[in-house]
Formats: sequence, C-alpha cells, structure tokens
Amino acid sequence: PAFHKHVNEMGSGRAKASEMEHALRHHIRDHVDEDPVYYKRLSERVDEILDRLEDRWEQLALEFEEVIEEINAGRTDEDETGLDPATELPFHNQMVERVATSASDASDRLITLTTQLVTKIRRIIRVVGFWDNANKQDELRKAIKRTLDDSDLFVFESIDELAVDFVDLAKANQHRLT
Repeated sequence: PAFHKHVNEMGSGRAKASEMEHALRHHIRDHVDEDPVYYKRLSERVDEILDRLEDRWEQLALEFEEVIEEINAGRTDEDETGLDPATELPFHNQMVERVATSASDASDRLITLTTQLVTKIRRIIRVVGFWDNANKQDELRKAIKRTLDDSDLFVFESIDELAVDFVDLAKANQHRLT
C-alpha cells in the first residue's frame, strides 16, 4: 500500500515506470537465492516488457503493476505439480532445468524426488548449529548427491554442482524449511 501510494504520487508515467522497474529489480536481487530459476524468469519477464514497450511509459507502468501484484499475491504452483511453492518448487525447478532424460515418467519421478529430497534436507538441517558446522553441511551435500545419483535422472557430471546448489538453496530457505 505505501509503495502504491508513493508511485501514484509521482507525476509522470516515466517516473512511475522507472520506480516500479527499480523496485522489481531490487526485489529480484534480494530473493534470487531463494529460488534462482523463478527469479531468473521474473528478471527475463521484466526485460521482455522493457524491450517490447520501450518508451510507452504508461503501458510499462501497467504491466509492471501486474508483475508486482503477482509477486505480492505469492508464488503459486503454476504447473500443478502438487508441490509446495515456498519449500519444494525451488528445488524442483533446479532439477527440471538439469534433467537428462526425456522418459515419459520423468516429470512424475522429479516430483517424487523433490518431495524425498526436501524431507531429507529438512530433517538434516534441523540440527542445532547446522549452518555453523562445515562437516554437517558436507554430509548434507553428499546425501543429496547420492539421492540424485540413485534417481538416474541426471548426467553424473552435473550431480555434484546440483548438490552444491541444493545446499545453497536450503540455506537461503532455512527459515521456511525448519
């Protein structure tokens, strides 16, 4: 509400659109670690709107307003996976981008794998002082790596990087996962 009031008090469409773009980019930067795939898509959407509408400031402001409203409404499960948008989709999205099979059941297997991994991550990071203990974090990475390898959904060479990314994702989302 305060942001909308602030933007609406600005005189020109250009000033409004510029302020909204700045706010969107700031929000994306602040939250990208929580769901890199989602926020990359959001950033690309902002870029696409800017490219498409160029100097049509009023239209830019209207489209940015739609994006801001979507963000304020909260993340949804747009692909209807049944996964929790706040805790499971960030992990699922990382895997979808890196899956190495086109098997017809890959989508269902990824959903199941996501649920298993998030359950495992939640259990492991609940330990008091987990994020201050490098050995515990390494154990988490290894457990994730084993689970990903056992799934046969990924190229072996990509599994270690994905496991590291998952530990980073767990840390960025620890307030939701514990």
